[in-house]
Amino acid sequence: VVQTSGNANLTGDSLLVSNFNRHSYQVLPTSGTHNGGFEIQTSNDGLNWMQYHSQSFATSSGANIAYSDSWLFKYARPLITGNAAGYYLINEIHGNF
Repeated sequence: VVQTSGNANLTGDSLLVSNFNRHSYQVLPTSGTHNGGFEIQTSNDGLNWMQYHSQSFATSSGANIAYSDSWLFKYARPLITGNAAGYYLINEIHGNF
């Protein structure tokens, strides 16, 4: 499990995920005001990033996000955008099934 924590705007580590076909993310708001969005970006070269998944939220309960999908991109990274007063924890796991 890879964990990223901090205030919005928050970008997680760029991970080499090409050996895995299942990818799961969990976003947990931990303190502050939560109004923004969660995004997963993917890349095949580690330089040019494209939005793969995006969802917005306007409340703490809306910022509790669980997302899982399959893809074959080489790299992936999570992002949290929005109010800088919001503090978050992002858990991610990558595996083969």
